[in-house]
Amino acid sequence: MATNLDVARGLMMPYGLSIDCAGSGQEAIRKIQEEKMRYDAIFMDHMMPEMDGIEATRIIRNEIDTEYAKNVPIIALTANAIVGNEEMFLSNGFNAFISKPIDIMRLDTILNQWVRDRQTEEILRQAKNMQKESAAAEPVEELSSVILDGFEIEGVDLEAGIARYGTKETYLNILRSYVIHTPELLEKLRNLSRETLAEYAVTVHGIKGASYGISAGAVGDWAEKLEHAAKAGDYDAVNGENASFIEKTEVLVAGIWNLLREALEQDAEKQKAAAPDRVLLEKLLDAGKRFKSTVMEEVLSELEEYEYEADGDLVTWLREQLDNLEYDAIRDRLESLLLVQP
Repeated sequence: MATNLDVARGLMMPYGLSIDCAGSGQEAIRKIQEEKMRYDAIFMDHMMPEMDGIEATRIIRNEIDTEYAKNVPIIALTANAIVGNEEMFLSNGFNAFISKPIDIMRLDTILNQWVRDRQTEEILRQAKNMQKESAAAEPVEELSSVILDGFEIEGVDLEAGIARYGTKETYLNILRSYVIHTPELLEKLRNLSRETLAEYAVTVHGIKGASYGISAGAVGDWAEKLEHAAKAGDYDAVNGENASFIEKTEVLVAGIWNLLREALEQDAEKQKAAAPDRVLLEKLLDAGKRFKSTVMEEVLSELEEYEYEADGDLVTWLREQLDNLEYDAIRDRLESLLLVQP
């Protein structure tokens, strides 16, 4: 689920990492094969549609046949942190695993072990300088400072969510991702039958992780219960609660939409501009080419601060593509646009 990618990306933002995301196991394999960028580490979800993380890792390790593919650290992200699982992951090509919902202290240990401690002094110096520059910049959460104060959503611990991601803006972006991507998953849950129980388990697993990621514990717990029942083949148990679960999650999505609408209303008095700033578009393109997803989000947020007399639909389109992790589409359109512009 795309929201789970946004959750992981949001937790890693404070580390100043260049983060690239893949929407499936097949896409992850392709990225390793093409080597457009060599990654310091790969975080691989255990449960994914069509191909699970174990199979994707097996192909990377055994079929790509490069030293890079054989040795790049791969860390499993799993909701099944039970005794014996660590041995299972390690024996299938993983270097370590993190259970979900992601524990920040465990994430910090993993990043230090498999990324930070393997960098050269020069790279570490550059990263430290970037963090200093970021800390000195104008705070990015001013826009949302009033939005969450005194606001409540039933079933969501907003305070815990903000504390988890460090800034209100990062948390708001993850909430936005949740309401964009959850409805399509709920539609999949409506197609429940005895034959689709395995697919149902994968889909509700995604909702579970995303719900825990936004600190919506009640929906996350319910999704986990349904996941276990589906894996056990208990169709009657799943069918008996599925409609109520969908309705409860739709109420949650509606509550988050109300919060985001307040954010839009508060920000309604936007500054006017003739068209999106070329310098910002070039910066966005450069960040996309270098897989700087955090910078892409910051630049796009800056573009969204204005109401445009022309080409405002471009900024809307860019937001849709970024929310859906369509980085290639963003790069292709911006390259074409900036090439013909004077």
